[in-house]
Amino acid sequence: MKLLRILRWLVLLLSVLLAVQLLARCHARQRGELGELYERYCEQPGVRVALVQNMPINDTLSKDILLLTATDSAGWAWILTEFTNIEEGSPLFNAAMTSTWFMCSHAGTKEKPGERPPLSEGTTYYDQLEQGVYDELLRVFVTASSRSTLIVAITNRQEGKALIDMMMDRNEFSITPEEARQLKNKSI
Repeated sequence: MKLLRILRWLVLLLSVLLAVQLLARCHARQRGELGELYERYCEQPGVRVALVQNMPINDTLSKDILLLTATDSAGWAWILTEFTNIEEGSPLFNAAMTSTWFMCSHAGTKEKPGERPPLSEGTTYYDQLEQGVYDELLRVFVTASSRSTLIVAITNRQEGKALIDMMMDRNEFSITPEEARQLKNKSI
């Protein structure tokens, strides 16, 4: 009888431990590879932070995307200084604060998403990623039309190319080379 009671308590204890472990895994999976950045930025005043899981990038690739959107001008100023390295008060900063045409894209790291990591001469960031210099890089897009930053972790060259293609396809201000030639011809 005593042995049966001990076994029941043991089964109950193991069930509780299993449930806690499953909940912890679920929470960790929910944050994904950008969890550190989500935690770092989720309390930033003037900025709404969202983690979009498994966003389709193209027909074969889905990635977790961290989206930071300014809710006021102070939040937009913070995004610009945090993710573009544009000096606050500079003419470019002032133009970006009021523009809807500003967009930049660069590689970054989790430690410093706004700074481009060192690049060895004669290589690309993707070369260094494939050589193991970086475990992963971030692709950081800052867009004034939506006053937001989109951050994606990339692990290989194909992902990096797909992300750039996605932004160019979905960017309302992007133009094709033919459209650029037509605009140039009209201005002459």
